[in-house]
Amino acid sequence: MGKILYLGLDLPHELHGKEVTHCPLIRIAPRPREHPDIVQAFAKFQDYTHIIFTSKSAVRIFFDYSAFYGIALETLNQKIYLSVGQKTAQLLKNCGVKRVKMASEETAEGMVTLLASLNLDNSFVFWPHSALSRPLITDWLQAQQRLRHHACIFYDTVLNIPEYMPDILSYNEIIFTSPSTVNAFYTLFGKPPSDKRLTCIGPVTQKHLFVKLKS
Repeated sequence: MGKILYLGLDLPHELHGKEVTHCPLIRIAPRPREHPDIVQAFAKFQDYTHIIFTSKSAVRIFFDYSAFYGIALETLNQKIYLSVGQKTAQLLKNCGVKRVKMASEETAEGMVTLLASLNLDNSFVFWPHSALSRPLITDWLQAQQRLRHHACIFYDTVLNIPEYMPDILSYNEIIFTSPSTVNAFYTLFGKPPSDKRLTCIGPVTQKHLFVKLKS
């Protein structure tokens, strides 16, 4: 396998013990808990029936905000949680919520498919998300004319310049976990060397890297 450079936020368990350097090139910057959009989102909390999560970062920030606004676990467990993938679903369960449904495909497209499969009559869907989230889910929610929904930006994804800049040439494989990590790599290092194995987590990241490589 050789030396691995992992650029995402959280080093996955399956890479522990391998010859891997964890060098996150992005960081999460939550919006202030007192931000007017956050205040407005939580003012409606009692009415939400379903909450969409498309990242672990959104889960962590959501539970921080929930604690700040004094929302009890009993109230949280009255909602249905829709998760984009297994790791996000597991984090939700670790936080104590019980009713978690998971998309079959770990993409925004998969989440839309999950939403379309549900009976959402008289529902109120809440989607806390990144400022960089693709508009696919919002577009779908808006297209459902009778479906109440509220989308709110919880955080920004920003460039993280590491204290120690790795020697790219010394690695056999580079792992990108999101389009943001691809963009950050290009900002800091330029185009990846052609002799490296470039691994992408998910089809959206793969497509983004492919476009960058061809440009």
